[in-house]
Amino acid sequence: DEISWMDCEGEEERLPQHVKDAGPPPHLDPENAWKGSWKAMEELYADDELRQIESIGVSNFGHEDFKALIEECEIVPHIIQGNVWSLMFDPWLVNMVRENKVIFQAYNVMNGIVKRGDVAPNAYQLLRNIGEDLGPFTVAQTVLAWLVQQDVSVIPRASSLSHQDDNSPYWLSSVP
Repeated sequence: DEISWMDCEGEEERLPQHVKDAGPPPHLDPENAWKGSWKAMEELYADDELRQIESIGVSNFGHEDFKALIEECEIVPHIIQGNVWSLMFDPWLVNMVRENKVIFQAYNVMNGIVKRGDVAPNAYQLLRNIGEDLGPFTVAQTVLAWLVQQDVSVIPRASSLSHQDDNSPYWLSSVP
């Protein structure tokens, strides 16, 4: 993908040599670039003297890449971060994540679901009705609570103090 403001090659050139040595530049081999990076993270994680990182994971992997990672890795990732829609439309990924006891952290919950009532008004109304029947709870609280109940980690972006309160563990844990 070409994005006008990105300068991947320039960024690669400015990296310190020890980072460059971790693997080939991703843009030269996009299908396999993550493999060298993963091995480097495993080495850093396993190095008891340096112990510079406490946890390792990946982001935006579909089920095929995640399966390849699980088959090749020495250390199973602790977390995978992905778009909330992956939970809905990639059941193979969700099953592999659960089978391997990896935490799924969802992003794009608010903008991807809660603020998209105009795109799917019937689904949005159903979520609103469920929230009202259970609480009353907002659509955001209903969705966030369901994700938490599914053992999905979420870090919702909140644009105000009242949203922070609405999204707090106190309120989310009170949704049945």
